[in-house]
Amino acid sequence: MTLKGKMQKRGRQIRLFYVDGQHNGIVRAELMNWTGYVYAAPRASLKQLIEKDDAHGSGIYFLISKAQELEGKYSVYVGETVNGIQRMQHHEYNKDFWDTVILVQCKDTTLTKTHCAYLEYQVYQFIKDKTLYQIENKQELKSYAGRLSDADISDMDTFLDNLSFVLPALGVNILTPVVKIPSQSNTQFASTIDEAIEAEFSILSRDKKIDAKAYIKDGIFYVRKGSNGKKEQTQYQHNFIINQRQSLIDKGMIRVLDDKIQFTQDVAFTSTSTPAAMLFGRPTSGPSTWKLLGQPQTSYKDWEEMQMNSH
Repeated sequence: MTLKGKMQKRGRQIRLFYVDGQHNGIVRAELMNWTGYVYAAPRASLKQLIEKDDAHGSGIYFLISKAQELEGKYSVYVGETVNGIQRMQHHEYNKDFWDTVILVQCKDTTLTKTHCAYLEYQVYQFIKDKTLYQIENKQELKSYAGRLSDADISDMDTFLDNLSFVLPALGVNILTPVVKIPSQSNTQFASTIDEAIEAEFSILSRDKKIDAKAYIKDGIFYVRKGSNGKKEQTQYQHNFIINQRQSLIDKGMIRVLDDKIQFTQDVAFTSTSTPAAMLFGRPTSGPSTWKLLGQPQTSYKDWEEMQMNSH
């Protein structure tokens, strides 16, 4: 066991500064002992962001649509920049889909164009392979320009670890994986899964068309690879579920086989009802439908109550 394995998990502090005093305005996020910082700004506040002296350095940026995400649609444009938000005054500004810009900058001047290109390439590949987001870049990034030393690559990977920790505090999940990352991999940032599975669950319909298994690990609800559900969806299915399921199909995380759908990877969800609805093809209560594996009389809701009462 490594020293890291013996150490207790520690809390981390993120500082959020609401620049204009509004929740829906420009927000600056920092993490203690991290040279990076992040600006999140609505498209309407781009002019105010351009006026910020610390928004003109080297880094990377993302264009997203929070409005579309409420509908279960996920799109992102990934870019690198050596002059910060000034890049937005060029062709990217004319893209229609986005309503929010996420600008990642560095407090010192150590990020070169090659560093930025490496960061851009890594987040591009991670988003493409591990998240629901569709990449809006017209040209595929197959590598990055320039060369970095092993030490620089290590520093940039740590930079990305910190970035992936900060972004969810801004309500941004572009670096939050929806598929399980193998614990033996040390190339994926902020996603190691080493803790034991907390509980396992299953769904088996009477006609056997829905046959699925799931588990909770590190507080995340995963539907297992090989889980099967119905292909057809009723007219009562929520648009959010329809769109999110289609995103998973487009990403190859779910495949369609004749009259059923099948999960091709372990996929993470923020609720138990979303995957249950995907599997049944209609609105479904996850807490009452998922059953504790081996105990079909005990629902997820029952298990949850038992966990609460055990403390």
